[in-house]
Amino acid sequence: MKKLIYIFLTALLFSCTEGFDEINTNPSNVNDPSLNQLLPSAMRSVGYGLYYRYYYQMNPQTLPFAGYTVPSLGGNSREMHYYTAGYNPGISNVMNYSRDIAYRIDNMDEADQQSRLVYKGVCNVLRASIAIMKFGATGEQQYTEAGLAKYTNPPLLKPRFDSQEEIIPVLFKELDDALVYMNTAGQAQMGSNDIMYNGSVEKWSKLANTLKLKLAVYLVHRDRDKALKVAQEVASSEYGYIDNIADDWFFPYESDYKGEGSGWNFGYAAKNFVDFLRDNKDPRLFWFFNKNDFNPKVIQAFIDNNKELPHYIKERINLDAEGNFESWKGAGEPWVRYEGMPTIYDKATQQSGDYPDYFDQTNKNKLVIGDESRTYLSTSGMQNRLFQSLRSYEYPSLPGESAIKDDPAGNDFKLLLCSAAEANLYLAELSAYGASLPKSTAEYLKAGARHSFDRVAAMAERTKTLYLHGDPAYNDDEATKLTKDAYTQEIEDYLNSELFDLSTDKLEKVYLQQYIDLYSRVEGHQPFILRSGLPKVDSKYLPWEFVNPVKGGLETWARRPFYGPISETEYLKEQLQESYTRQGFTLGSKELSVLASERFWWDENNPSMHAGPKQ
Repeated sequence: MKKLIYIFLTALLFSCTEGFDEINTNPSNVNDPSLNQLLPSAMRSVGYGLYYRYYYQMNPQTLPFAGYTVPSLGGNSREMHYYTAGYNPGISNVMNYSRDIAYRIDNMDEADQQSRLVYKGVCNVLRASIAIMKFGATGEQQYTEAGLAKYTNPPLLKPRFDSQEEIIPVLFKELDDALVYMNTAGQAQMGSNDIMYNGSVEKWSKLANTLKLKLAVYLVHRDRDKALKVAQEVASSEYGYIDNIADDWFFPYESDYKGEGSGWNFGYAAKNFVDFLRDNKDPRLFWFFNKNDFNPKVIQAFIDNNKELPHYIKERINLDAEGNFESWKGAGEPWVRYEGMPTIYDKATQQSGDYPDYFDQTNKNKLVIGDESRTYLSTSGMQNRLFQSLRSYEYPSLPGESAIKDDPAGNDFKLLLCSAAEANLYLAELSAYGASLPKSTAEYLKAGARHSFDRVAAMAERTKTLYLHGDPAYNDDEATKLTKDAYTQEIEDYLNSELFDLSTDKLEKVYLQQYIDLYSRVEGHQPFILRSGLPKVDSKYLPWEFVNPVKGGLETWARRPFYGPISETEYLKEQLQESYTRQGFTLGSKELSVLASERFWWDENNPSMHAGPKQ
């Protein structure tokens, strides 16, 4: 917290040299060096703390918490229940830059103020976007008084924490104001200073409306009338919402940045999630996870060397009369090559029955031929290139053979922040709860899922997802491609499957598509689990089965982060104490009974964890 206040106190000083009017310069272009520097800096600040977000939250905490992954081959080895605070971005840099921009504009002459309202509108959107990302997972936050020290006398050095009830109308108003500002006639052109949308007011306006939907779904069980009203306003707005993947919002990395390298692993697919995607023939499975290493050549080598195959591999193959590999059972390639790990982290259970086939792969899957050996993964790892585009891979080969490497060079890495899939799936949710909208719940749901397929497939192409253009084990036969074009019919069949029949389990089916789409994002997982009640225990579609026999079966999880005692030397001691007291939090306790029962304001009426959607 001390570090946070230091950031708030940082003065962002830029030299201002005005008065240079170049010949042939478009008079509507902003020729103010201060704004030209500040706007892209504000935009880049949206990605503050990227490494922390990936390494410390998504891998060991957020994705396992949501039931997508298992952090390691040793199972869920960390006690995650009090770490799951979700995405906690730093808002201070965005706030400081946006305050500075507004201050400079407010001190221009009236004509220049009016022509630069678009800058203030974009800053409203940037600020609100970070606040909404924080809203569901971190509770109260410093917002309305944040970043004002430089512009107040005496300097406001200790901004208060706004309650969630207070900040909701503020955020909606800032987004509404942004729409007015950005669409006022006679605005200056941001041009290349806008490193996100290249000066497109149309796209920024669609983003503002989509963020209103993102905020509205937090109110479904807190202030439903307001949530449904926002949905109706957005659906009928002249400015629209993000409804095409060409308008999706990405974080603007520098042109030469290609993501993190190979320094760490995101973990392995969770069994129930993989089974759900595979059994419903959802091609996003290919773009989320890798095939296991057990291709026919590796399987035959295990057989030839009298090495026991994992039981789940044996169950999927046909052997000929001589006991050799003959063919795949069921759907065959590529579906049979995807296997998830049980979400169990009790060591005694991992070492019993068939579980060592999952949790002891280092020994069980080590194949020795002569003086050479190689160990194979029989479960599916994450497609790390969604987040680490420079991640290198080796395709499975036999001991003594030269490894076939996959070259990550040339990847185009981008981090998705807001999408057409997200917007339509929010509208499907709000429609299911009673919003009167131009389209039906089913139409929004199918549109959201279709946009999700298009976006994830495009991300797979950009990051050169493993096996995307063929499997070396089959000489890269065209039939082994995993591109979207190769699965057009499967996608259409999927969109007309039981998962889209809303005559039964409407809310669960809407939330299931949100759950799938959310997987490849860097924020929003924990709040989604809290407000949806998914994955649902005993669901016929995607059941929740996080088992820890030592603690009595299904886990209880924290609904809010662990907060330690406030230090006597804490600079914001009074502000923090006021905030924690208002929220009713017990400080210093890691007891699940405490963390699972003390809820944020927005979460107070949400369903119990994994109880399924609430009407």
